[in-house]
Amino acid sequence: MVYQNRNRNRTNQFFNDLERLAGESSSARAQERSAVEMSNIRPIPNDERSPSTTSRSGSVFGDEVQRLLQHISDLYLNEEISDVTLIVENSRFPAHKIILASRSIYFKAMFFGFTELEHNVSEYLKEICKPENVCNIFCASQMYSMRSLAAHCLDFMDFHAEEVLKHPTFRNLSAEALEQLISRDSFCAFEITIFKAVREWMDANAEESRFFGEIVKNIRLSLIKLDDLLNIIRPSGLIPPDILLDAINDQTRCKTSDLGYRGFKFPNVNVACPEFGVNIIAGDNNKNYFSTDPLPSESERNAIKHPIKEKDPGIIVELARPHIINHIRFQLPEREQRSFSYFVEISMDKLDWVRVIDHTRYLCRNKQNLFFNKRVIKFIKICGTFTTSSVYTFQIMNLEVFFSPESFEVDSSTTLIIPKQNIATIQNNANVIEGVSRSRNALLNGDTRNYDWDNGYTCHQLQSGSIIVQLAQPYMINSIGLLLWDCDDRQYSYYIEVSTDQQTWNRVVEECEVSSWRRVTFELQPVTFIKVVGTANTANEVFHLVHLECPAPEDYPIGNHNSTNTRQFAGIHDGLPQMINNLEQGIERVAIEQPD
Repeated sequence: MVYQNRNRNRTNQFFNDLERLAGESSSARAQERSAVEMSNIRPIPNDERSPSTTSRSGSVFGDEVQRLLQHISDLYLNEEISDVTLIVENSRFPAHKIILASRSIYFKAMFFGFTELEHNVSEYLKEICKPENVCNIFCASQMYSMRSLAAHCLDFMDFHAEEVLKHPTFRNLSAEALEQLISRDSFCAFEITIFKAVREWMDANAEESRFFGEIVKNIRLSLIKLDDLLNIIRPSGLIPPDILLDAINDQTRCKTSDLGYRGFKFPNVNVACPEFGVNIIAGDNNKNYFSTDPLPSESERNAIKHPIKEKDPGIIVELARPHIINHIRFQLPEREQRSFSYFVEISMDKLDWVRVIDHTRYLCRNKQNLFFNKRVIKFIKICGTFTTSSVYTFQIMNLEVFFSPESFEVDSSTTLIIPKQNIATIQNNANVIEGVSRSRNALLNGDTRNYDWDNGYTCHQLQSGSIIVQLAQPYMINSIGLLLWDCDDRQYSYYIEVSTDQQTWNRVVEECEVSSWRRVTFELQPVTFIKVVGTANTANEVFHLVHLECPAPEDYPIGNHNSTNTRQFAGIHDGLPQMINNLEQGIERVAIEQPD
């Protein structure tokens, strides 16, 4: 356990007390030893004498006390057997919970209970938090290591940055608290306002001058207007001239996307809504999309569109204020199994655009759930580049824009998400577009128990057709899990191919004479379509598949089989592009091949 504090005076007093106690203990031992030595040379009056047994036991007891005191003293600053470390201004002091708790009510509460009261106090302080007292509450939360309360204070100050900066209590922040606050991307205020408040804090906290250099490094000078840099920042003497020149150079030469803007952060709150002042500045139906008034139909209310052509600006949405964003959702039209290709770009000035999602080489359908590394955003461009429909128009519905606190991984070269959970599900809008089954998406419904000779599987005739799953959007995939029909001891052979456009297929794995649960792995690559092709069945001429998921977890069950011959493929399949010519006859067939 590590406890941090920057209050050196208080901490020095604490360690001075410990040293004094250790010194008193040593002095007491010295006095006791002197008393024992003197007793050996001076005559002892008869009335002070005691039976020899009592003298011996008293001597033994005194020795034990001496050894105990010595052992306790040896604990002081002993790293080997300490169970807590106090950190003060980067200096580390080993200590012991039991000693600290015995000498301090605060440490007793910290280490051995008292938690319900701390929670109640924390919740109460959250409720009364306001710009006039949040700085003092934040300082208290740091002093007493109340992490939940500290996080609440930081979020509150993010949302009320201008008010907090102007209030006198801002000067009460510790150097550590100040640096932590102004370094946040979400502490959204004009940079010159932040600088002025920091300068006033320095005037009121001259004793903290050793921290000034590190604190001013968090001022984002490249966001301050040239006039303010020359007339306010430069005369203060707080910023070296060469740093000022670098800031001026950044303003003139760097892209706006590289200037380190601050933005508002509302976790899991859709900021593309009327309450946040959103506006559509390019794209058809821009007047009604965010209207709160009832409209004739859901499609009219929720659709924005633009013609797919080279110079069309696409759909551009303007947020009223800059926001920190890493998650965008919208829905593509579902009619006629249409698929689309598109890209998403973001900007702060509508001039310098950064592409955060590039799906121009992939076919996408239905609901799009997009993640990217967080960015400060004011403008969002969504531009269609291709559609499988005869109507060459791109349109979206139900646009939502968020900051998501959940963890995710994005492949930097493709901008595609690397999922950790199964995304081949009905809930994630995956779809079986080829294969025969009594229930269209039985392969993806997650039911791996209720299947028999007649139900719960998807199949295709050997040497004819296949089973194809389309994901709603491309993902980076390196594993697939399967459950082959296993109500008897039959075995199957099959191969799997993946594609991003349903034209060019890459064979990633092939297995022979296997059964039941299978987990296959291959090189990480973009995947939108998954094709499973059966090549043999020891019982009949049909391939039966009960369940498919991707990616498959490492603990995915693996069925027993008599012999296995697995081949994995890393490169692109050498065959000519294959056109899907039996899509209609796949799902719409009435007859179903049964396992027997």
